[in-house]
Amino acid sequence: MISTRYVLGLLETKGVGKKTARRAQKLGDEKGPIEEIPALQQLLQRVKQKHPRTQVPRKTKIEKGLGEADKILSRCRSNDITPLVPGNEDFPTSLRDLGDCPPVVYRKGASNRMSPAVAIVGTRSPSEYGRRCAGRLGRVFGEEEFWVISGLALGCDAAVHGGCLEAGGKTSAILAHGLDEIHPKNHTSLAQEILDSGGALWSEYPPGTPPRSHQYVQRNRLQTGLSRGAIIVEAGPDSGTMHTARFALEQGKMLGCLVPKDENGKGLQSGNDQLLKQGAYSVSDEEDVGHFMKRLRKDISIS
Repeated sequence: MISTRYVLGLLETKGVGKKTARRAQKLGDEKGPIEEIPALQQLLQRVKQKHPRTQVPRKTKIEKGLGEADKILSRCRSNDITPLVPGNEDFPTSLRDLGDCPPVVYRKGASNRMSPAVAIVGTRSPSEYGRRCAGRLGRVFGEEEFWVISGLALGCDAAVHGGCLEAGGKTSAILAHGLDEIHPKNHTSLAQEILDSGGALWSEYPPGTPPRSHQYVQRNRLQTGLSRGAIIVEAGPDSGTMHTARFALEQGKMLGCLVPKDENGKGLQSGNDQLLKQGAYSVSDEEDVGHFMKRLRKDISIS
């Protein structure tokens, strides 16, 4: 197994990307602890045999990467952030099964196993109907002791987290940037409330990483990866929330959608209409939610 420091060092080494690091990790799982540069280079040589475009950096480059890794680990300690690699006991088992499993994730907050878990997400600009439903869904699943996962964004996500917290439930926010900062800034207090209630913040980006548009798309696969299923509150056909729906389907997860109930919600929920036509479950009333929840409980091994 490649140590956490050496995984971070690989990721900070020029010419080594996440795919190469993950391939090396898989081969490294067959060996004992790998904490020396020559052993790491030998591992990369083995990766290169199957993937000829793989670079095997010189010792000096890896040393420079390890220097950057030490800076990351220092920032993690200063901000109570825990870096986890797939070989760690606390690394979520459900993420290990992803085809593009991240080589490292960062957690701030509780180490509790998130089981069972549901992702509930939606647009940053919901209708009033959508906002109310987001809060209600967060409360209902929180009351039933589900871990409620969302993205701490404006609009639906904030309502979901808030509803779960009101019910005394546990919620986790998956972020698209380093955990040493909160974006949007005005959700700093919400993030702290999540932590104080026994929840957690997660990211695959090291502290100091600013938010970028493509990172929001990538984090959506972790929202569904950590969950048994996902519910879309409101989404336009081209919104980022639709990426979450796509990841859920690709990962074989249950997908539910709110059905429009009034004229004000229809425009924002046109993405929902599309997903419902593709076979997503309706979760628009108490009975729908109960059926969805019952199906989710059939597999409570997600962690």
